Order: sequence, then C-alpha cells, then structure tokens
Amino acid sequence: MISQHLESSSRKNPFLLLVVLLALLAAALPCAFAADDDAKISVELFVFSIDRNPIDGLYYTAPNGEKTLLQFASRRRSGPYPYEGPREINFYNRSNDADTGKTQYTPVASATIDQARGEVLVFFLSNNANGNNGQNSLRTLVMDDRPSSFPNGHLRVLNASGASLEGLVGSERVSLGFEVSDPSPLSRIQQGRQNWVEIAFVIRFPDAYELVYANQITFSATNRSIIVLRPPRRPNSIQINTYLIEDSISADRNDGA
Repeated sequence: MISQHLESSSRKNPFLLLVVLLALLAAALPCAFAADDDAKISVELFVFSIDRNPIDGLYYTAPNGEKTLLQFASRRRSGPYPYEGPREINFYNRSNDADTGKTQYTPVASATIDQARGEVLVFFLSNNANGNNGQNSLRTLVMDDRPSSFPNGHLRVLNASGASLEGLVGSERVSLGFEVSDPSPLSRIQQGRQNWVEIAFVIRFPDAYELVYANQITFSATNRSIIVLRPPRRPNSIQINTYLIEDSISADRNDGA
C-alpha cells in the first residue's frame, strides 16, 4: 500500500518523491559513518615518551590477541609494533590480583588512529592530575608518520608546554594547543641562503604577549625533525624547554600500503 501510494503521489507531484528519497538517504548516512568508525585498521605503531623518561610496564594488544610490552627509548621513536583492530586502541598496565594472583591489565591510556594503514607515531605524556585507581594515567597524541606525510627535509612542532602558544616557524604563523603542527618544508621556511630556521613562540594574555621561546636552529635536509616544546626547567620561569627528535627515511622506504 505504501509503495502504491508513493507511486500514485509521484505521478501527481514528482517533487514529493524527491523529498522522500532524500529523507531515506539522510537516514541511512549515520549507519554508513558508524560502520566506517567501527572499521578495522592495520598499522605499524611507533611510540615516544614526551617526558623522555622510558615508560615501564605499558602494554598493548598485538594482532595475535596477546598483551605485548612496549619498549621506549629516550631520544628516538621505538617500534614498529604491528596493530590490527578498532581505530581506538587501548594501552594497559599489568598487575596481579591480590586475591586470585591472576594477571590483570588495567587501561591507563587510549588513542584514536585516523588512518587505516601505514606508520603511526603515538606520543605519551604523564597526566598526574588525573589518576586511574591510584595509578597515573597518560595523555596521548597521535601523528601520521608515513614517509609521504612526513618526508625528509620537513619540520614539525609539538607543543607540550602546557599552554596554548602562538608564533612563527620561519615565515609561517603557527597556533598550537596540545598538538603537533603540520609538516613544513625546510626549503620554504629557511631564512634566505642560510640553513637555519627562526622560531619564536609567545603566550597571549588579555592585554599583552609574553615571549617564551626564540631561537635560530639549523636543520638537515636529509632528516625529518620534530621540535618538542616542554614546560620550563626552573620554577617561576617563563622560558620553555625544548629538544629535537630527528630521523632519516631511506629512499626505498614506502608507506607500507
């Protein structure tokens, strides 16, 4: 009866049929997006501790279903660790149940992976103010680490200073919360014929700006570089701390697609 009614109505008013079809299409779209959100991904995980102190006892679920310990290095990425599963990946601490003695894994961090394949770099930062059953939790920041997305001769800035920053990277204006900037080609941001890049960041106050970092840094075009901005070393200082993560991608390395 419904189909007959629509058919009869459409002969009299084609616009009505179009409206009904568009409504049905709109109703189907959320299901399509939900299915995409639930899609399984297959990526290679690399990990790095923003504090530069190796994180002990952090596990993830490997493709074989077993909890696997992540190893951290203080000055470079660690990995790769193969991962297959939902876009949201959990990380765990291991402990033994006091009553049963059985091993249990408690989630202490999670990260959402936007890409379906290739290399992913997950940064971890201690979040002491937000404990998890007496254990410190971890904040995460995910970055597309595929060679095509972040090739040699490019620079990114990661803001882990604890404040929103505004500034210049070469001639490019950058505003960063707790995030990593898009990659900038060194060929575009280097000053004239020099091989250094001028970098400066400020904190904005209601009536003024406060300079918290300024430097001229030399980068190699054969590397890809991430400059990490961290809180000041000394109490009551406004000058933030920085360090550099660098690696080089071989010419025959691809995205693993």
